[in-house]
Amino acid sequence: MSPRSRGVRALQTGGLAVAAVLACLLVLELALRLLWSGYYPKWDPQRPWDEFDFHPVRGYTPGPGVVHFDRNREYQVWLRHNSAGFRSPEIAREAPPDRTRLMVVGDSQTYGTGVENDEAYPAVLERLDPSLQVINAGVPGYGPDKQLLLLRETIGTWSPDLVVLAFFWNDLFDARQAEYNRPVLRDGKVHFVPPEPASPEHPAFRVFNARKEKRARRYAIVPVESRLYRFVSDRTKLLRYAIQARLGGEERRALPRAFAPGEEDAAWPLCYALLREIAQVARTGGARFALLVVPDQVQVEPDVSVYAIPDALWKVQERIAAFAAREGIALIDPLDAMRARRQRDGRPLYHRRDRHLNPEGHRHMGELLLAGLRRQALLDEGV
Repeated sequence: MSPRSRGVRALQTGGLAVAAVLACLLVLELALRLLWSGYYPKWDPQRPWDEFDFHPVRGYTPGPGVVHFDRNREYQVWLRHNSAGFRSPEIAREAPPDRTRLMVVGDSQTYGTGVENDEAYPAVLERLDPSLQVINAGVPGYGPDKQLLLLRETIGTWSPDLVVLAFFWNDLFDARQAEYNRPVLRDGKVHFVPPEPASPEHPAFRVFNARKEKRARRYAIVPVESRLYRFVSDRTKLLRYAIQARLGGEERRALPRAFAPGEEDAAWPLCYALLREIAQVARTGGARFALLVVPDQVQVEPDVSVYAIPDALWKVQERIAAFAAREGIALIDPLDAMRARRQRDGRPLYHRRDRHLNPEGHRHMGELLLAGLRRQALLDEGV
């Protein structure tokens, strides 16, 4: 056989091999489209910040109607938003006449990062007392500044009978370090300094936009709608998470320092002013108001430690309790009960490394919140 003939034969063989591979990939793609129910949209150019949308006042907000799959080495959960952007079932504007409407405002601990919709403590609370209709108005990353803006915007729409603000220790610096619509304290009152310009391209959203640009580049190469790519990609990531979990690693984790030593003292006056304004907005809107202090993992689980942040930053309970007493605000502090629960049965209440409440922690938080609201006479004893 001449060299030319051998070359032609090699090209034919290679072409047949490529065609066979492409045919197999096509068959797998078609089979997954017909048989696999686990596909979910991973990239939507119309919603480039995943579960969030740009908001001209608050900066970003959970997008209405979002269905998003969230995962890491410790959990795989679905995030589902109703048409108002809340992680709750659909809610009619008019409250049911036979139920008390309760709105829980908070950050990712309230939103339920790391758990399913019906596992987050606002949903637990509603199941524990069927006379309640609970709106989960938690938003990851929101501090009291954004929570104030959210409540101003939505309280007239939903007219809750009771507003609970869930305070977590990092709320202390969320407001102080805000880059978009930053709150400032003038003569004891909160004022907001709006951004220029008010657009999604504002430098405050560089993290969102960097992720958007990275994914846009990736999906310019890989077909977005490919079920085969999604199937392989998902299982590769889950395998990586499983290997990481099996290997374990150092439990002490560094977090960015929130403040220089002592700087937290300067942040409290703004925090108090924001909490005071939130309580006023709730009461002006016809709602009763209560503060819930969500403990940090290191306060509840003694075998977990985090370095690079002073211990004093976790310990906000005493300051918040003193503030609530001065302002006549009902306070629910579940720290002692959560510590006792952890010591009694040894079961963790937080995801080990992610540090958000796990399903067991949310169940317990829902029980303690309900008991606290009844103890404060903000709710009837119920069933």
